[in-house]
Amino acid sequence: MKNELEAFVQNNGLTGEMFFIINDNDNYIYRRVILHDENTEPLITENFKKSITDEIIKRISINDNGDAIIDNITDMNYEHKGVYYFDIASEDKSTIIKIIEEISSLTVADNPIDFKFNDVNLDNIIGLVYHMSDGDKNIFLYQHRYPNFLHKKSRLSFLGEGDVLVPIPYDMINISKVIDFFVFDGISYAINIKLLEERYGLTQVIDNMVSEVTPKIIEMEIVNKSVLAEPEKIFDDMKDDRGFMRKLARVLKNGILELNIDVNIVNEIKTSFPTIGRNIDIINDDNGMQYIKLTSKARKKAFIRLLNDEAVRSVLTQKPSIAQNHKPEKNITSHMM
Repeated sequence: MKNELEAFVQNNGLTGEMFFIINDNDNYIYRRVILHDENTEPLITENFKKSITDEIIKRISINDNGDAIIDNITDMNYEHKGVYYFDIASEDKSTIIKIIEEISSLTVADNPIDFKFNDVNLDNIIGLVYHMSDGDKNIFLYQHRYPNFLHKKSRLSFLGEGDVLVPIPYDMINISKVIDFFVFDGISYAINIKLLEERYGLTQVIDNMVSEVTPKIIEMEIVNKSVLAEPEKIFDDMKDDRGFMRKLARVLKNGILELNIDVNIVNEIKTSFPTIGRNIDIINDDNGMQYIKLTSKARKKAFIRLLNDEAVRSVLTQKPSIAQNHKPEKNITSHMM
């Protein structure tokens, strides 16, 4: 995909068209924007060609085989600023995302309604979609409305024309270089994770994943359920920590739950990875059974960090670690076979 995008932006024959997404009395709609001036479309297209390079292509890493590294957004692996496949189920997508994808499915036979500047309050614009095409491939770039998007005219709004300062008789919009979400060659991708969480439904997706993974963690038999009045609410005190919630949701798909981790293995990990095990305590109950102590936020964070750690998973599975951020100080492989 990276190579295709690099070739795409090198094409001098790209054309573009713009759409506004509008809040129409809490009903979201889109309208095509007529770019009247013959210089307007080329200027905007050049702006977004540069954005594709700076905001997308430069974010994509390449593996040893020359393939682009693009994680699924539901993998919750957001430690780096990357590009993510938007693999959210249709029923969980926000209305705005669905509208962007609807715009991307328009054909030459469609005739979208044009935006009327005299009929619509610019305050109601919530974002824009810019469609670029080389006649074969198409990309649809979404940019939400940033604070400096709209300049409202006032009696003290002026513009320099030559050597003269003249009043501005109209509202003005500013187009940023930022890209939050895009559709390329029919596939949806996300960039601005924070925005997707705050406004476009990703928070609910994460919370649903947390609800699914929590009972699976409890059933690992390393958490003492008998002392919990409501075991399924063990992580409820962490809900305001969205970084933690993402990491907790990540456990659902990272494969660690399939490795049958027990307290003995956790003890071995604590010994071999002191940094990871620093805040993980093993306690005995009245029957002499050992459990992980999860009575504080710090302990919960440490436990979920252990479940997500690439180096730990590498040792447990005997497969190379993707992340080489730390190595075990001791060889625990022989103890775990």
